[in-house]
Amino acid sequence: MTRWLVWSVMLIATAGSGTLASRARNTPSYTYHTLAALLSHGTFFISNLIGIDILVEVIQTRDAQLALIGFFVYAGASTLGSVLSHWIAMRFIETTGDRHVGGYHQ
Repeated sequence: MTRWLVWSVMLIATAGSGTLASRARNTPSYTYHTLAALLSHGTFFISNLIGIDILVEVIQTRDAQLALIGFFVYAGASTLGSVLSHWIAMRFIETTGDRHVGGYHQ
């Protein structure tokens, strides 16, 4: 059970930071983009370590129920992370200055 909880949290963080990195590319802030990209790549690596372990177990056991649970955990946690980080970014991170999406200067 702990593995699933940790994987869910890592998937939320991975999708969320990936969304932030994508949004950060549309701002003139190199700092915002750098921090979001570092978080995205770091959480991606960790979530894959856990996800691959689960995938190997599914392949070895041919457990369709485990595969289905894995699918729903992956899809649900990733979607939650992406939408939640979009909301957080719009409300708290990208409110002013160089972090504002589309906030390029001439």
